[in-house]
Amino acid sequence: MYKTIQALYDGQIHPSEQSRPKMKEYDILLNELSKCRKEIFEQIGSPLDKKLEELLEIQDKAFSYEMFQSFINGFRLGANIMLEVCYDPQSSGNNE
Repeated sequence: MYKTIQALYDGQIHPSEQSRPKMKEYDILLNELSKCRKEIFEQIGSPLDKKLEELLEIQDKAFSYEMFQSFINGFRLGANIMLEVCYDPQSSGNNE
């Protein structure tokens, strides 16, 4: 009866691994980002490259928190929609 909940509990569903967009444009952007990052690190050299790496890691962590909050917001929105659809006291059960 609760196939999705059971699959999530059993570790068969991994929402965080499904957040990567499956778009050609995204792959192109990641490739450009990687090339640009490599060029910058080659040009600035030590010790600035270490500081830049630290900055980028902090930025990645902050973005991770933003993505987590976005996931929570989406989950809440979906749950609220389900509650309204299933338990709307004003609905007479008709799909009008």
